[in-house]
Amino acid sequence: MEWDICYSSSLSRAVKTAESIFEEEIIKKEILREVPIASMIRKNILLPHKIWLILGRLAYLFSHKSQPESIDETKVRVKNFISEIVSLEESNILIVSHGFVMKFLQKELIRNGFKGEKFNRAKNGQIYLFEK
Repeated sequence: MEWDICYSSSLSRAVKTAESIFEEEIIKKEILREVPIASMIRKNILLPHKIWLILGRLAYLFSHKSQPESIDETKVRVKNFISEIVSLEESNILIVSHGFVMKFLQKELIRNGFKGEKFNRAKNGQIYLFEK
């Protein structure tokens, strides 16, 4: 597929993915970065890394004060980004982001009248096409 413009998360792994698909200038956006996770337990407890990630994500989903970003803040940043790109004259826009943010992007695109393949968990490197 040919893309007119490419927006990517500013994280290096997303930029590398974008560069493998899009050969022109990539617009790196902080707004497309993955939702940050912080430990909700402030004690020196040794747990496997995966458990810390799960606990952090649960804390985020329940709007625990330990998290640097609330679910409402994520929704607002994604809504603002989608509003920005919907207003563009471009028709084929490539967005490279991270799985958790992609779920919010999908919901906001659908709210804005786009149709496309729905997913519960985004697959790594998979292109999901949404059209209006």
